[in-house]
Amino acid sequence: MKIQFHAILSLCCPPFLASATPAEAPRGEAGVVPEARVPRVAERGEWRLPNRLLVSWRSDASATEKLAARALARAASTRDLTTPAMRTFGAGELEAFELPLLADLDAVAAELRRQPGVRAVDFDVLARPANVSNDPFVVGGQSWGVLGDTTTPMNAHGSQAMEAWGRGLTGGSNVYVGVIDTGVDVNHPDLVQNIWQNPHDPIDGVDNDGNGRIDDRNGWDFVNNDRTVYDGSPSNLWRDEHGTHVAGILGARGGNGIGVAGVAWTTKIITGKVIDNGSGPISGVALALDYMIDLKTRHGLNIAAINLSLGYPVYTQVVRDALARARLADIVVVVSAGNGGADNVGDNIDLAPYYPAAHAANLGNMIAVANITSTGGIASDSNFGPRAVSIGAPGTNILSTLPQNRYGYLSGTSMAAPFVTGAVLVWRASRPADSAATTRGSILVRRIPTPSLSGKVSTGGRLDLSTF
Repeated sequence: MKIQFHAILSLCCPPFLASATPAEAPRGEAGVVPEARVPRVAERGEWRLPNRLLVSWRSDASATEKLAARALARAASTRDLTTPAMRTFGAGELEAFELPLLADLDAVAAELRRQPGVRAVDFDVLARPANVSNDPFVVGGQSWGVLGDTTTPMNAHGSQAMEAWGRGLTGGSNVYVGVIDTGVDVNHPDLVQNIWQNPHDPIDGVDNDGNGRIDDRNGWDFVNNDRTVYDGSPSNLWRDEHGTHVAGILGARGGNGIGVAGVAWTTKIITGKVIDNGSGPISGVALALDYMIDLKTRHGLNIAAINLSLGYPVYTQVVRDALARARLADIVVVVSAGNGGADNVGDNIDLAPYYPAAHAANLGNMIAVANITSTGGIASDSNFGPRAVSIGAPGTNILSTLPQNRYGYLSGTSMAAPFVTGAVLVWRASRPADSAATTRGSILVRRIPTPSLSGKVSTGGRLDLSTF
């Protein structure tokens, strides 16, 4: 399987453009190059960090049991990864074991799983990246993904977001969204007004809000463990490109007379950077999920949705547990379905699981999204699954924000997911009392039946905001 830099993925594609005009759309279905390939089972060892195991303790594990397990593993060092969200929901502690470089991870993991006090042991695998507008790229028709069958310009296979805008449904500044991806250019002129600024932790070198992240003004970089969520520069345009593009799809400022418009014109975007230079450890994804959950449960932020445009081929309990905590926190989690395999043909993830999308088959707060083209067909490299994947959305040749004040086209399920995330934000802004489950169900039931998606996704249809 390949990951089109579903969010935690590598270099999703070259920067296509400069500031005022969009770059020419890339040829073919997938405009993100180069694309990483997800290894088949025999190759999955390449996805592991070579000397790290993630140990989830039972809530009643004793200090003696923990010491014995560390000694058994011959851990050179350990690191406590327990989050405030884990404590809030009564989960056991999480610990990273750093082993000698030549350690047999499979053997050590198998032995640890048999020890009293141990609930689960995971490999730390790498995740890789999946009103009337006056915004010129919308009015000019380049942003086909927001168009509808009654809009001007028109595309019947767009998300119909323009029809919702025409009825005043454009999101709201009191609705928050977590973007767990690469970093996001928080100073992009089409994003800056919608970037969250943490009122609970001023920049003073002190962890004022007690979440273990000092001065987390716009979010947190879980790869480099610092407060800077954008690390690109004029000489390094590709860095943090993917997350910036995703953020623009779901929440670029609309009605401001420049660039593009996100599905939600107004929102507050919180960045959890978990990928840098092409990949990032899966432990960072779990920590970023818990970071968002903690902001909602302890500080009362109205986080309606989290977007995960990323993926990996190995089941990990730590991420599954964090997604379950997001359900308990009443947050919709939207994920990309993935972008097929080395043959450039989409895979059925019900049969060949791709995570975290495959978890959507069993967690009622998740929506996994397939990629459709501007003519309504499912993209040839889009993953699918009549159980795990819920709906299709525009994902091919999508124009959005890029770092350093630029705009450009990218393709993949990474681009399809944020259209649905934006729809969640629009829905919750107009119906603040609705739960995550009600919001998810309301969006899915309003899908437009689409022949190319019949038997491919559970609803058999594509995203439709026209009846919101």
